[in-house]
Amino acid sequence: MNLVTIKFLPLNLSTFILAVFFLLLASVVAVAVYRLYLSPLANFPGPRLAALTSAYEGYFDCFKDGGGRYFVEINRMHDIYGKLPRDISYNSLKASVTFLASLRLFASISL
Repeated sequence: MNLVTIKFLPLNLSTFILAVFFLLLASVVAVAVYRLYLSPLANFPGPRLAALTSAYEGYFDCFKDGGGRYFVEINRMHDIYGKLPRDISYNSLKASVTFLASLRLFASISL
């Protein structure tokens, strides 16, 4: 009886760490591409950093001028980008209907 042996490449610790690093990097890049270009929310205007991560909100809530200043940033984004900035905070009922209709959750909503 002939047994088949499978030879694996020698895997040392540095090769393993490098492989894990590149897998993590690839997943971060894939998430960034999805959030910036493929997501249903990608068509809404606003800062790119706010689309990529919640660290944008965290910076204003924790560090900017002593913290707790995200509401000021939301108002500034509404002034710059209109009623529905990328961070998906709407300041009118019509903007909320626009958002929900764009996601195709409620096809028959109109005001």
